[in-house]
Formats: sequence, C-alpha cells, structure tokens
Amino acid sequence: MVWLVVSVIVDGWDKADQKASVVGAVSGLVALVLTILARPGQDAGVELGVVADQLALVVKRQWAEEAEARRVNDPYPMPVAWRTADAALTEPWTRLTGLASSWPGGPPGDPAGWAADEAGLAGHDAQIHEVFAHRVPTRRLVVLGEPGSGKTVLLIRLLQDLIERRQDGGPVPVLFSLASWDPNHDSLEAWLTDQLRRSHPDLRAPAPTSTATRGTRPTDLAQALLATGLIIPLLDGFDELPPTLHTVALDTLNRTMPARQPLVLSSRAVPYRAALTRPDATVRLNGAAGIHLLPLTPEAAADYLRRDAGGTAHRWNQVITHLGTNTPAGQALSTPFGLFLARTIYNPRPQVTPGPLPHPNELCDTAVYPTRTALDTHLLNAYIPAAYSPHHPNPSPWTTPQALHTLTFLAHHLENHRDGTPDLAWWELHHAVSARTQRIIYGAFFGIVDALISMFDGTPRNDSLAEVVSLVLASTVLSLLLPAVRRTPGTRLTLALRALAFGLTFSLLWAALQFLLSILLSLPQEKLGELAMGWLLFGIGAALLTFFRRVRTGVPKARVRWHLGSMLLGLLWVPGLTITGLAIDALMDNVDFDYDIQYIGNIWFVIGFFLGILSALVHMTSRGVRSEPSDLTTMVGAAPLLARDRRVCLMFVPMGGLFSGLLGLIVMHIKTEQRLSEQAAELAIWVGSGMVIGLMLGAFHTAWVDLAVSRTHLAIRRKVPWRLMPFLQDAHEHRGVLRQTGTVYQFRHIELQRHLAQQPQPPLT
Repeated sequence: MVWLVVSVIVDGWDKADQKASVVGAVSGLVALVLTILARPGQDAGVELGVVADQLALVVKRQWAEEAEARRVNDPYPMPVAWRTADAALTEPWTRLTGLASSWPGGPPGDPAGWAADEAGLAGHDAQIHEVFAHRVPTRRLVVLGEPGSGKTVLLIRLLQDLIERRQDGGPVPVLFSLASWDPNHDSLEAWLTDQLRRSHPDLRAPAPTSTATRGTRPTDLAQALLATGLIIPLLDGFDELPPTLHTVALDTLNRTMPARQPLVLSSRAVPYRAALTRPDATVRLNGAAGIHLLPLTPEAAADYLRRDAGGTAHRWNQVITHLGTNTPAGQALSTPFGLFLARTIYNPRPQVTPGPLPHPNELCDTAVYPTRTALDTHLLNAYIPAAYSPHHPNPSPWTTPQALHTLTFLAHHLENHRDGTPDLAWWELHHAVSARTQRIIYGAFFGIVDALISMFDGTPRNDSLAEVVSLVLASTVLSLLLPAVRRTPGTRLTLALRALAFGLTFSLLWAALQFLLSILLSLPQEKLGELAMGWLLFGIGAALLTFFRRVRTGVPKARVRWHLGSMLLGLLWVPGLTITGLAIDALMDNVDFDYDIQYIGNIWFVIGFFLGILSALVHMTSRGVRSEPSDLTTMVGAAPLLARDRRVCLMFVPMGGLFSGLLGLIVMHIKTEQRLSEQAAELAIWVGSGMVIGLMLGAFHTAWVDLAVSRTHLAIRRKVPWRLMPFLQDAHEHRGVLRQTGTVYQFRHIELQRHLAQQPQPPLT
C-alpha cells in the first residue's frame, strides 16, 4: 500500500493502477506458493511417555553400535571391579538413607534393597545396575577411577542395563560428555537441553500442552523430557572440565538438579578430590554415594592378553610376570586402556595378512622404558600405526603418515582452539582457521559471484569492469567489517548503530573505489552519488534488521518445515524497505523514476528490493523455518547431521531465486510495455542475484558452508584430507581411534588426544 501511495505521488494515477494489478497478482502467487509449502506441525496431543519410548529405542541402538565400534565386547567385556569411594568424597550413609526416606511420596525404590552401609556398594561388572538402581537409596552415584580404568565403559554398561530393564513410559538414560559445558555461561538445564537437541534433532519439535509440563512451560520435547524427569543424566568426564570450573560445576549441579533426580557423575579421583578439598570452598554432590574402580587383577589382565593371541600366546610370558608389580609394565598394563593398547599393537588379528609384529618383551626393557610415563608414551605412539596397518582386514584409504598427520592436527585444534575439549564437532572446525582468513574468503567469493552476475546487465564493458573490481574489493573489506555487526555482544540498539556505521563505511568505500577506477578507466562519475546513497540505505536496513532481531549463526540445522504465518509476516518487510528507497527519491526530487528502474545498475534502488528479500528470508529463518519431527526413532550422527544441515543451507538458494525473480517481474512490468519473454536476460540477473543472497543466508544460518570453507583452506595447506568426513568415519568405524558421542567425535581416550597435542605435526611425505 505504501508503495502505491508513493507511486501516485511520483507518477500519477495512470501508472498506479498498473502497479496495483501487478502487486495483487504477485501477492496471490506468493500466497499460493506458501500455502502449498505450508505443512502442519507436531501434534500437540502427543504423550511424552511415547516420545520417551521412541528415544529409548534410539539410545539403545546408538550405544549398541558404539560399543561394537569401540570393541568393548571384543573378545569379551573386560572385567571391572570397584570398592566404595573414600568417605570424604561422598555424603555419610545415614544422611543418604534419611534423605531418601523423607522425600514426599516415599523413597524411589524398595528400602529393603538398600545397602546396609557404604561397604555394600562394592561389586563388579553387571552389578553396576543393582548398585545404582537398588543399593544407593537416592539413586545418585559418583564413579571415580584412575586414567584408563574403564569409567566410560562402565557408564555405557549401566546405560545398556537401564535401557533393557526400562518400563514403557519410564525415564531414559542418556550419556552426556561434560567437557563442553561452561557453568559460568550456560545453566545445566540449558546445556543438557542443547545436547539433547543436537544429538536428537527431532526433539526440537514443540512440546505437548499436557498437564505434566504446563507448569514449566517447555518450548520443545527436549525441555519437556528434562522437566518431567524422563531423562536420567549420565554425566561423563567431570575431570575434563577446566580445574577452575570444578567447584562451580558441582555447585551448579546442586542448585539446578531436583533432589529426586537420579544421576551418575564420573571423574578421575585426583581432580574430584581436589575440587572437594579447596581451601576456599567445600562442595559435594548432594545426595550422592560413590564408588572407586580398582586396577585389574593380574589373572584377568593375563587372560585378556592371551585370549586371542592364538599360537603366539607364549610371547606374553615375560610380560605376565610383571603384571601386578610396581614395574613400568605392571603399572601401564593395570588398566583396561593400557591392555587395549598393548593387545592392539602386539597381537595378530584374524583374517589379516601376516606381517611383522613387534615383540611384547620390549615392554619389559626398563633401560628403554624406565618409568610408566615412558612406557605409556610408547604405547600411545605405537597405537595409530597399528590401527592403520596395511595388513588390517579393512585397509584404510589413508596411509599411516597421512592419518597421523591429520589426527595430530585435530588434537592440536582441540587443545589450542577449543580449550582442551574432547568434542570434535564438525561445525566448530572453522575455529582452526583464523577469522580474518575466513572473512576474506567469504567476501571475495560472494563479491566475485555478484560481480559476474552484474557483468550481464548491459553496462558498458569498462563500466562493468569497474563495478566488478569494486564489488570484489568492497565485499572483501565488507567481510572484515561484518563481525562488528554479526558476533560482537551488545544491546540491540548498540548493534543497530554498529550496523548503520557498517553500511555508511561500505557505501563510502564502494563509492571511493568506483571513483578511483572511473578515473583510471576514463569513465563518467555520475552514478557515484547513487552508489553512496544505496549503501547508506543498506546500512539503514541492516540497522533495522539488527535492532528487531539478532540472528544466531554457526549452528547446524536439522529437519525443517514451512510456517506460513511467519513467512507472510517476514514478507511485509519487502514493501517497507523498498519504499524507503522510493521515498528518498521522491523527497530528493532529483531522480527520474522510470529511468532509474530501467537502469539496473542504479544500485540504491535494487538494494532496496534486495533488502526486502533478505529481511523476509531472515525473518522466515528466525521464525518460519522450524524443526519438524519425523520419526523420533531415527538416529542422527555426525555425518547425517551434516547432510541435513547442507540440505537446509541449499534450500535457501532456490528460495532466494524465487523471491528475487518475482520482484524482478514487478520491476520489469512497471518499467516497460514489452513482453516478459523479451526480458529473459534481465530476469536471469534478478534470479541469479537472489540465489546468491539465498546462499549467503544459508551460510549465515547454517554450519555447512563454514565447514566447506575451513576444510578447503586446511586441505590446501595440507593440514587435513579433502575428504575429511569420510576420514573421521573411517577412524571411528574401522580404526577405533575415534569414538562418537551423539553428533560429535572424540579421541578414543583423552590421553591419546593430549599425547598427540604435545607432538609436532609430522610432515607429509
């Protein structure tokens, strides 16, 4: 309507009715398209118990496959035994029984099954379920142990036992890696919810409006499951948090977790003890009992080493005499992880072409390995060559030097760029590339694409060359200025002012570049004012967008659906921002309306349209593109999440072309009486430019383009292979060097990551 009013002022009634008919026709077409695309959302009547049942199926299948990938049961589950934890690290037993007995509604289990005292928690292997579910009155347990003692494997075993014994509609055990939690910035509930959404994207679906969740008002299924106690958190790796956060993390756990919430927390014993014995504060996990894992017995270790050695079992005779002693070999082989490394390195594998194997007697040579640290280092050094042996039944496409080179780089990335977290998330790989490098790549790429499109607008060759060079250079500098708007914290008003300054700076930059190039190419400078005015408009539009909605970026997106109301609301920005440019023209009274529309190079008018498209798509992304549940029993790992995120990103390309093409039809219908078939080249420019905007928005709202840019840059520098994701999948599924937790990869053990991070990246030959 505003557009039509301004049209009457500028052109009179004779053209206003023509424009009204076009606007009406296109609006009807847009409404029809959006109606076809619109789909219903999640059924608000779904029962959370049903959702929990579906999630349990996913978790069960996920950890069955992960246990197989980690070779937890190969050749058989390694025996694990434990004693009760030191009394100073847990609550007194009488307090635990009194606490559980005093809960409203009674204790969570049968008091007859409770242990008589702390000593009753001792056990081994499959008894972990009985200890957690029956012997501990509060169903809160701290699992302590030395490095490599099997804490994570024990949690996996507990998770599988809980899943097998779970009743329909009951709570679901979920394993969380604590290393990525920052209790200073994220509440525990928010972090757990985000982890659920990331590992199970279909839990982003709207929460049901049931009585059980009405008080907490959860926004999606992930929040609802946590709020109603249908998730049992198994929190792994407390010691992998920075030591300065240990006390804060325990305090946050106590403040945010309901008293009746069952949970398990695992940690190395020394860091956990240090967190509880700080001079400034003493914080224990409320209502928690504790167990401490024991070293493997010499008999169990010897049986494990000989079990699949076949006819070469005698090679372990000398090593076995050291088991259970204080020698370096006895200490290094007292944990499941140490035994796993030794078995992988020294035992032959079935169905493998015979090849030279090192002899395990070298583990007993104290002249070469005088300490446990020296022997641990040797085992870690020899593990990756053994995993990537050319005699492996599934030979790797990557050689041992290539694998070691890449894995060392990734370990450096996690330690140096991700604060030592074990979570190798593909959407965070861009942190391995400097922000300035990324922005230059983005700016140059989109500048080149835009410039190539602009070369087909009928502008004289020299003028087009000036525009191409200006676009590339200005876009590159634009990308360097963008973080001031995109990522810097601040209020919305502050961000809006920064965006306005950004637009002003870019307008002056582009005008200056065109001015210099026009002098060099002997071109007229009559369009410089329009260029500056166009980017002033760009700054105003960016400021408005930033003020009304700050967009979250860099997070992978999963399944989406169209939301008709939000998309239509977003499209209301199109006439609003477009009229801003037309109103400026009318007020300045120095531009001929018909001439400027015909001249596509009139940058400020075109930018008015493009800002309308951009704002509509931004609004649709923020509000209209929402998670849509499909089958909650579908597992999503790192690779499937990447595929989904890529589809969401590329979805914006045809969308941008569609909306831009529709606006192009409006412009061409207003400016000429020629048939539309004669305007194919001009329409192609509109569609192409819209597709570029769509790709920019896709890159802005998803993580796939970040990964593609970072991977390409790192591959060119020979830091990672070009096929990075297949490399990670192979390292996880066939080599066992990586493990997968939800949608992130991790090194098989944190010690392997830290060991590689301390080594220089070996050169590729």
